[in-house]
Amino acid sequence: MAIPIIQQVATPHFYRALASGLRAAFDGDGVTILHHQRHRLPRIIFDDFAPEARAGLARYVHSTHRHDPFVAALDWRKPAWVYRLGALPRFSVAGGAGLLIDPREEIGYRTVGWPCRQSEIGAAIPVGSNDLLQIALYRQGAFEGEVVQALAACLPMLSAAIGRHRGWCAPGLPSARAAGLTRRERQVIAQVLRGNSSTAIAELLGISCLTVKAHRKNAYRKLGVDTLAGLFALFSGPGDTERSLLHPRDPGRDDAVQPL
Repeated sequence: MAIPIIQQVATPHFYRALASGLRAAFDGDGVTILHHQRHRLPRIIFDDFAPEARAGLARYVHSTHRHDPFVAALDWRKPAWVYRLGALPRFSVAGGAGLLIDPREEIGYRTVGWPCRQSEIGAAIPVGSNDLLQIALYRQGAFEGEVVQALAACLPMLSAAIGRHRGWCAPGLPSARAAGLTRRERQVIAQVLRGNSSTAIAELLGISCLTVKAHRKNAYRKLGVDTLAGLFALFSGPGDTERSLLHPRDPGRDDAVQPL
């Protein structure tokens, strides 16, 4: 599971790869990744809900998350942690206000439009002093007894991968050295700095090895370096981090890499 996730760090496919790996590892039927911030509505980073369930997810984000035992249990000072929804303290709720009372549900109710009778486990990964990512896995029928402990064992890998992805994709200091590169040249050089081979870069970007080598050669010429050591030296100074390659001094460009 770890390798496919790590390979997608700093690409637009990172959260999809993360969800796919967890879904397969823990025999889940679905995954949501939500960004929670203090005093703000949750934000959907990824979901694989069926189209007919999207209205329920939207209702949850805009309203009924307030009745979610996970949200009630949030402690912004807490390090990464895992949960089983059914084991968290529950609300006493009445029907209406977007909620449907159903004793067959894991917590006795669900959001109107949400998939029926889903068990939920998940992880909370802090990404700042007042925000975190919630990775939730769902399935019809209970998860196996030791699955929460197994998910807890993955926390260091998940936290590291998410932290690295956010670090790469967060806006960095402008780099005049990278500003002259084309979008594809920046992508290639960013992957070179990560230690990826031409073959790996070709597979990641969906281009041929010859094209990778051509972009690398052109980028080296524009950057005024001849060797990999020279490239590393060029991007080792303050403000010249690898991530500056993905966010050069041209605000009009879009590398399709999102901060979250």
